[in-house]
Amino acid sequence: MKATIFVIGSLMGADTYKDTGIKIYPHFSVENAEEMVESGVIQIGSHTFDMHQSEELERNSGILKPNMLRPAGMPEEDYIRMVKDDLDKFGELYKNIENRQVTLLAYPYGLYDQELTALLHESGIRGTFTTEPGISTIIKGLPQTLMNLKRISINEDTDIEAVLGSLP
Repeated sequence: MKATIFVIGSLMGADTYKDTGIKIYPHFSVENAEEMVESGVIQIGSHTFDMHQSEELERNSGILKPNMLRPAGMPEEDYIRMVKDDLDKFGELYKNIENRQVTLLAYPYGLYDQELTALLHESGIRGTFTTEPGISTIIKGLPQTLMNLKRISINEDTDIEAVLGSLP
């Protein structure tokens, strides 16, 4: 079975939250990610470079970015530039891991809207993932059906047989 791990680029290799010195659980490094990709069973996707910020821990003087939605009052041009800058930063990091363009993104907290979906698709993202429960319909020849995919959450208490039995 293969898997995609969606990483926050700015936290790769970190054990403290950005410039705060506040301890966080250790995150794997770019080198660790390269090893995983080389295994042939792990792919890396974007969970943004730095648009999944902690409201509690963020101390930067700029705009808080807890998700990818446009902040209230931000002009469209500034928002587009902010998203594209984040995609570019993640893309540079990603080239070191997989040596190709990133095409998959999981929305921070699953939050998205039509504006963001269109902007990501225009920027080369071919598949996006929400936190909405359910099964998505993917239609061959309609690449837009790969955007805003739903998911089935699995944890240690999940009855795998029940999940498999509920699939069409």
